[in-house]
Amino acid sequence: MKEQQKYQDLEQDNDQQRMEYCRMCICEFQRLGYQDAYLAELKSSKQALIEKYTPPQSLDSD
Repeated sequence: MKEQQKYQDLEQDNDQQRMEYCRMCICEFQRLGYQDAYLAELKSSKQALIEKYTPPQSLDSD
């Protein structure tokens, strides 16, 4: 029983450390301006995919 609790505590510690590391990375990206560049690149890629896979609009003739 104590071993299981010890394992759960260790797992929670690992999760907390992982979250703290992620927060530090996000802060560093923001500080360096990488986040804005990354988001701009994602937007550009998304727009290119939308244009590539959007069927052309057909004009209806009367």
